Amino acid sequence: MKTSFCLGAACLLALLSCNSLKLPTHAGDLRLEHQGTGLDGSEREEPPEGPARDTAVYLSAVSVPSGYDWHRDTACGAAACRLVLLRNYETVCSFPSGYDNCVSTDPDTHHLLGGRLYTEFSTQSETVLKCNGEELFRYEGREKLRGLLLRDGAVYTLGQDRSGHGCSLRRNGVTLFHSERGRIAGDFSHPAGKGNGALYEQGGHLYFAFFPDENDPRNCCLVEDGYATYLTPPDDLCTLFDLRMGPDGPWILYRDVTSIMLRTGTKTHRLTLQYWNYGAIADTEDMTLHGEMDLGAGVLGFTYLYKKGRGIRFLRGRGHQVFPFPEGDFASVQQTDEGGVCICSPEETLFQRDSCLFFSRSCADVLGTRLLAGLSPFAAGAKPFVWDGGERRELELEGFLTGLEVVLTPARTEGDLLPDQP
Repeated sequence: MKTSFCLGAACLLALLSCNSLKLPTHAGDLRLEHQGTGLDGSEREEPPEGPARDTAVYLSAVSVPSGYDWHRDTACGAAACRLVLLRNYETVCSFPSGYDNCVSTDPDTHHLLGGRLYTEFSTQSETVLKCNGEELFRYEGREKLRGLLLRDGAVYTLGQDRSGHGCSLRRNGVTLFHSERGRIAGDFSHPAGKGNGALYEQGGHLYFAFFPDENDPRNCCLVEDGYATYLTPPDDLCTLFDLRMGPDGPWILYRDVTSIMLRTGTKTHRLTLQYWNYGAIADTEDMTLHGEMDLGAGVLGFTYLYKKGRGIRFLRGRGHQVFPFPEGDFASVQQTDEGGVCICSPEETLFQRDSCLFFSRSCADVLGTRLLAGLSPFAAGAKPFVWDGGERRELELEGFLTGLEVVLTPARTEGDLLPDQP
């Protein structure tokens, strides 16, 4: 399926290391309270200047038995599979999946972060977090992670109960914030997630957005370092798209009766756009927004807006995962309705393949002006590959890719490929 493009000419707004992670020896005086107990508030120290750094591409994949059709999965999840972590296409480590090992083959449970492969797993009563196959911690309750962040030698998780209600912020498995109701705003598919999902840092603080009342989207709050601050929504708010802490205060992207509005701190910007079906704040540093909008006659365009006079560009069709480059251009990966993958720039189709899967935006990253996308053909015996700026790099395994991350790492010597374990 050929994807067509159009470029918008109007400008909408002129304004517009691998250090080991160590778990604490004691839990501390933390209590399970709705408002949380907060973090310790200590000043963060800048890391010392380290050795020379180089660029590495990390991949996570599921390796299946030779000839096994993982797309049909006739073994119903019981096939003898292994999770594999690769660095620059060479295997770093691998470990078996399965209930007894508390490791799932579901790509949504795999998280590449800092060159390590974190996996989440729910037993009948607990949630288990592992790193490179080694258990970090487990806690009571069956949760699905919506955020994961490494900070000051600790692992922070943001989980939502498998029922879809409530949330918990934890540090090394110990609860900092907990609510039995409500929902988290965002997950690992958010364009600003960058591997951390709905959990992020801004100005030295830890944030996520939360809706305490699922029936009232106007009732929203930002949780900062474990403390919830309830926000007063704009009076003209009809539909709330996104909420995020920016450098000048809370940013709110919403629709009023006629337009799309962006509140940044104390300022409000009116975007001369209508018919948005979805919108997200992709970057608060250069005011990057993206979303899907109805351009009329049922045609949907995937939109990016840049602050510095770049205006708006459209890619026709649903489901574009857009990846901006530092200089302002971008590329996108689209899983087509026909079961194929299309990689596009604003001007042309760069790659197209039928019978192929791109699981999520966690399977792609940007290196300079190159897009790297991990793709998985689902014919039996086919090997997954990375589309790297026009070149194809095939993996020496049968199965599927679940994640791709470009990171700067300390220069390593041969035989020192395994990242330090937390």
